[in-house]
Amino acid sequence: MTLKILHNASCSKSNAAIEVLREREIKVEIIYYLDKPLNKIEIIKLLNILKMRPIEIVRHKELAWVESGLDENSDDYKVINILATQPHLIERPIVYNENVGVVGRPTTKLINFLNNASI
Repeated sequence: MTLKILHNASCSKSNAAIEVLREREIKVEIIYYLDKPLNKIEIIKLLNILKMRPIEIVRHKELAWVESGLDENSDDYKVINILATQPHLIERPIVYNENVGVVGRPTTKLINFLNNASI
């Protein structure tokens, strides 16, 4: 089984997710999304896999989000636009394949996903 992970090496939760995947000997493609940001189409595809709205993968405490003026009621496309232009606002880690995925924060969500998902 091969999964992808949106990874930020400076994030302890993201590093913990990598460790969980390695301990389980799961092949993982590491996507350094801060170095090569996802475009709008890739974000929409990811959201469809996660079955989530854009607002659900936003890091709400980041200054750029607070200053954006966007909130829970903002149009999905406006949220997608800011995620595409400011990828540090995307919650991490996100682990997924072409069918299913999870925001692995806290790490127990990732563990539950790995134990229960058909991946």
